[in-house]
Amino acid sequence: MSFPAAVGRIMGLLRNGSEGVASEAAGLVAAVIVVGLLLRQVAGLKRRLFALFGHLTESVRETVAVIMRSIAEEDAIAVESMREASVRDGALLRHLLHSFFLPAGERREVSRQLVALWADSYQPTLELLS
Repeated sequence: MSFPAAVGRIMGLLRNGSEGVASEAAGLVAAVIVVGLLLRQVAGLKRRLFALFGHLTESVRETVAVIMRSIAEEDAIAVESMREASVRDGALLRHLLHSFFLPAGERREVSRQLVALWADSYQPTLELLS
């Protein structure tokens, strides 16, 4: 199956309404990335990947955060693309807001980590924040 077709199917599973199915689909994405380090292709999903931070299932949000961290740590070219998209699509500002105002817990911590990853030495983000 081609990457675009697989992405379409996985996104469909993530949105099907079942917490269990969505959780397993997110785990599948993480496993495929680890085995096949498809980080650059996943980073290319940008807006679709950012949208999963709003998913109702906690494990999906956590998996997306792990994927984002993996992209930031492993692929300098892909992380630049993600940083640009985070500013352009408003994900940076949304997670900045969450990092300050969500109740203490995992979601607030994930938002803080993502803001730190996206802002790290990326001048457009640093200018926006200043």
